Amino acid sequence: MAEPESIPQWPEPKWLEPDENPFGVKVLDCRKKALIIMFWTTGFEEEKEWTKREGSDGEDFRCRQPRNATTIISSLGCPRKDGRAVPQGPAFVSESTEDPWFIYSFRNEPVFYHGQAEEVDFRVSYRLINESIFVHQVVADTSRMGSGPAYYNRFVDFLIKSNCCNAITRHPIPRSIPGDTEAILMYSLGEFGCRGLLATYEDTLAVPWRNVDMFPFMGIQ
Repeated sequence: MAEPESIPQWPEPKWLEPDENPFGVKVLDCRKKALIIMFWTTGFEEEKEWTKREGSDGEDFRCRQPRNATTIISSLGCPRKDGRAVPQGPAFVSESTEDPWFIYSFRNEPVFYHGQAEEVDFRVSYRLINESIFVHQVVADTSRMGSGPAYYNRFVDFLIKSNCCNAITRHPIPRSIPGDTEAILMYSLGEFGCRGLLATYEDTLAVPWRNVDMFPFMGIQ
């Protein structure tokens, strides 16, 4: 079936050099797979559970911690356009299985829950300083694939920017994932769904993301 003409004709997944994307680092372009192809295989029971979670206030997560938890000292920062804290209760609620993360906040301690995993993956503590969120601690589930504390910080940083700040930005991939395009796509789409647009091995905390004009790159007029 032909794609609608109104949808930008993104290229097949491939590596882009620093001068070929707005972030100035080498990234795997996953846009076509993330936004066009329906990669989830969901059944009726799974859809029912997703719908149930959509209407939840997240209270069942208030006191839950990640399994196999490790505490990481962090220094993540992200400006809020309205200068306010992350909303209490549901801070970000997924509307479909293609956008897999749910975020619930309790007294400046957001919990991050992947809809497919059915467990708390991250719990963070932050302060609001000068209209920006500053995360000073991350509690992570060490059983999820990654490369230790530095990677968990990058993962949470992406979720905050992408889901809480609604920014189109690049996401990290662990060094344990080989450079094979298919392996990275499987990881990116499984972890980040339709927000897994650009994958990179680079330190995403060191890559500028504010004031990056993504519209031309995304084919948005």
